[in-house]
Amino acid sequence: LRSSRIKYCREVWRTLGKRELELFMDTWMGLIISVNAAFIGFSMDYGGTSVGWLMIDSFFSFLFVVEISLKVFIHGIKSHFCGHSSLSHIFDAALVLVDVLQLGIVLASPDQQLDASGE
Repeated sequence: LRSSRIKYCREVWRTLGKRELELFMDTWMGLIISVNAAFIGFSMDYGGTSVGWLMIDSFFSFLFVVEISLKVFIHGIKSHFCGHSSLSHIFDAALVLVDVLQLGIVLASPDQQLDASGE
């Protein structure tokens, strides 16, 4: 039964066109962005200086980089950044770049005091 579900999912995945695949990804990324916004709010209220908060932030950054990488793989770099909706794609990539840079600064900062106990 599980094997047949996996085969069905693979078949549906293969039949998706570029537009449907991007819509599918955008739907899930919208949910992930909403969860990330809630996470940012909680980390601001509860002091996100622990290793756990940093790991969650790193996970979200990883997901955003994977999203852009998949979209570039699907559409090609020229079509993604110079084609349809190129301004929104460039803006999206700039936001992810800033997020990755801030994460790198936090990780590289010698003044950053990470609390392993979560306090």
